[in-house]
Amino acid sequence: MNRAPKDRPRILLVAPATPERAAFEQVLSEQGYPVVPVGSLDGVLEQAGRPDCDLILLDRDLSVGEESHWLARAQEATRPASVILIGERPTPEEAIEVLRAGVFDFLFKPVSSQKLLEAVEQAIENRRSFVQIMSLSERLKEANQALGEQNESLERERDLLMKRNHDLGVLNKIGQGLLGTLHADEIVNGAISKATDLVPYDLLALAWVHGDRVWGHASRLGEHGVLGAYQQTTQERARLLAAQHPRRVRQTILREDRREIEISLNVSGRRMGLLRIMRYPGRPGFDAYEIEVLSALANSLALALRGADAHHEAESLAVMDALTNLLNRRAFTNALDREFKRAVRYAQPLGLLMIDIDHFKEINDRFGHQAGDSVLRQLAAFVGQSIRTVDAGARYGGDEFAVIMPGTAWGQALYAAERIRQLVGGHTFLPECRDYRVTVSIGVAQYKGQTATTPDDLVRDADLALYQAKTSGRNGIKVAGFPGVALHLAASSAQSLSR
Repeated sequence: MNRAPKDRPRILLVAPATPERAAFEQVLSEQGYPVVPVGSLDGVLEQAGRPDCDLILLDRDLSVGEESHWLARAQEATRPASVILIGERPTPEEAIEVLRAGVFDFLFKPVSSQKLLEAVEQAIENRRSFVQIMSLSERLKEANQALGEQNESLERERDLLMKRNHDLGVLNKIGQGLLGTLHADEIVNGAISKATDLVPYDLLALAWVHGDRVWGHASRLGEHGVLGAYQQTTQERARLLAAQHPRRVRQTILREDRREIEISLNVSGRRMGLLRIMRYPGRPGFDAYEIEVLSALANSLALALRGADAHHEAESLAVMDALTNLLNRRAFTNALDREFKRAVRYAQPLGLLMIDIDHFKEINDRFGHQAGDSVLRQLAAFVGQSIRTVDAGARYGGDEFAVIMPGTAWGQALYAAERIRQLVGGHTFLPECRDYRVTVSIGVAQYKGQTATTPDDLVRDADLALYQAKTSGRNGIKVAGFPGVALHLAASSAQSLSR
């Protein structure tokens, strides 16, 4: 009966070239087993580790006392072959030792053909089971490894999703903050304070070309000098980029091994500013996701700053006189009310000038209204030159101007008034008529701590002082006492005077 499996397992027969080995080889060959007779142990270890070597029949007479060492080396293979020892009956100690070393079975001489075939079949079946178990183990190991890698990938994806969710929350807060104000400083400072939660950096600078403003932030204290230089170069680059055609410059530029990023702030195809962010050497460069987040932040900042500019321009148009670029009547009233309350609260003086152009109707009638407008614009420029930055000049109405002077007593206000009067009197307003001189009359009033007064009282006193200056020959200055009760009573008659 042919008991050999269909895949013909390979057998190494390691024994001396004797009639006994030839008999073993014949019995196995007749059963269809490919047999490779080997006369010594040299080179057997290399063959024993091959996948197609299923069984080794080893004659003990070849290596008496060396079985354990050889077997241990044979077992180092990934899929070691089964080993059957043929020889004399071993002692119990020897049997235990070689079994521990990996021997599958013993065949004691003399060995019958039936005994040999049964042992061979069992050993081969045992090795097949072992190989199957090893294959399953390796597949399980590979599956566990793949599962571990998948888990790591899932954890990375989870961490990335958590990071993106966090960043979206921060961007939403920044967006809400941008909507909550129309002031450029609040917009930028609010965004910068939260930007560190999005992307770590060492230096940040933002330059806005409109108004030539620049903001900055450093991650470390005491780096004002470094930050100042970084802000200056950012401002210079922003001006340079704004002057170039948008298509010639990329919106995002990476430098220094991606440790510095420049993002152009664009609105409606115009380059309005520049956002620069930098990491110091030794830190990693900005990755694609960080660049994406910073680009989104830059776009939001650009729109918010453009909105702030539009709001500022609208506010300016609402409070400024279009002809003279001074405060209009409504803005003057609000400013005077605000400064009057501050003067009362802190017991400080408050000066007020009322300025009127002498014979302005004659200018219009003689030279035309365009000439009159030119005189008004030039006079407004003199007013701006003659007052401090804390003062507020306004066109009160027609050819009349006013100047609010916080913290100013009548002596300082009188000095400013005289400066304006001299500048006007010495200037040629109408080049086509150089012999025509424009003059002004000025009334000066002050609040200096009295009670039961209002901004209207201050205006009436300055207006009455102006009336006195005009009735005294014009081209002069008069100072009103405050409150001037007698002057207040005469104020009504002053309204009828033609100026």
